[in-house]
Amino acid sequence: MGKHSACQTERNSTGAVFVCNKLTNSLPWDWTGYASLDAMVLYDPEWDKINPHQSAAICQWVETGASC
Repeated sequence: MGKHSACQTERNSTGAVFVCNKLTNSLPWDWTGYASLDAMVLYDPEWDKINPHQSAAICQWVETGASC
């Protein structure tokens, strides 16, 4: 996937998709750090480098429907 991609919804509207890599040590420690995301793809992360706070933040974001 390129740096800039496009998406198309069921209603035939289009939108931009921004893709970027994030280092494991710079992941947010609170779910609010993910609140602006519509989607998140964890592609082959270094699981042993994600601390319990970062892991909990991702879980809280997902548990709230990923649309806080």
